[in-house]
Amino acid sequence: MDFEFEDRFRDLMKLKPNEYWRRQCRATFQYDRIGAKLVEDIGVETLMWGSDYSHPDGVWPESSKYIEEQFADLPADVVHKITCENAGKFYGLIN
Repeated sequence: MDFEFEDRFRDLMKLKPNEYWRRQCRATFQYDRIGAKLVEDIGVETLMWGSDYSHPDGVWPESSKYIEEQFADLPADVVHKITCENAGKFYGLIN
């Protein structure tokens, strides 16, 4: 989208599409091995992990296993943002 913006639509919007995404959107997921590899592109501040407790299609009670598997290659501070901090900020539980 940013490519098309730069190429053809600069005069229609003030910000690039990815800037609107990072400013206004949030995404949740419970298991997405590919998504975990795209954290930098998607924006760590836009991602929130969830176990989907208590729904039967969720990963709970094996949440720790899924977190460890899909976030094994990410730094601990990034994992903390995705699994705790971002949701806390979104819901106004922390600043």
